[in-house]
Amino acid sequence: MVVLRLDPLVPVVWRDPHTLQLGGEPPLLVFEGVAPHEERMLAALASGVPRTALAAIGPCPLAVVDGFLERVRPFLTRRLAPSEAFVIRARGANRQLIGGTARALGLLARADAAARRAGIVIGMHAIPPADYRDWLRRDVPHIGVVFGDERVLVGPVVAPGRTACLRCADLWRRDADPDWPALASQLIERPAASALDPILRAEALGAAARLLAAAAAANDERGPHGLILTARGRAERPPVVPHPECGCTVDLQASLD
Repeated sequence: MVVLRLDPLVPVVWRDPHTLQLGGEPPLLVFEGVAPHEERMLAALASGVPRTALAAIGPCPLAVVDGFLERVRPFLTRRLAPSEAFVIRARGANRQLIGGTARALGLLARADAAARRAGIVIGMHAIPPADYRDWLRRDVPHIGVVFGDERVLVGPVVAPGRTACLRCADLWRRDADPDWPALASQLIERPAASALDPILRAEALGAAARLLAAAAAANDERGPHGLILTARGRAERPPVVPHPECGCTVDLQASLD
């Protein structure tokens, strides 16, 4: 569940008894003749509220909520509800670094918690299939984050049985570089330089959480494409489509046996 919230740095003030303004000087958005349901929804967004709850708070139809949200969208922040912390899987020399960053961002669930809704699986240079295979079996949405020497690959979001999986991503990489399986087997337990950068670590985990939240909020079975992060900036990751050798979107169990 994604909680929508007005940016706490954007003030909500009354211009007169019938006009609300977002922002100070200059005004960012003005609600003239503000309706009671708009006033109630703005008050709820100040604390944080799921989209569907706004319809009951109005009360008003979801179509009205969506029109209202479209007006205030530039001034919203998106955060995960506290109960939506992820089970994050990482191994190797950087595991404690990843765990510390995840805790600081409020993303880390208890290790014994079941990832019923979503999970983040971390790899150094590559992700071992054993780290996500059971999530595929249990139909748990998840996302991969791979730290390399100079870049971090975030994504794709995997909706088991409906989108390309992380094995598909590896198979496409093998097709581009036939030596990749041999390289991955040697690199998979080695430290990755990009994971030692605290800014990249936080950016990568935050981006992964946002992509998972966006996919859940939109109920988008295609899933977001993902990102490529470096110390110099970010770029959109090309989409990962199902690989013909995987069969994860046709017969999930067969692809795991």
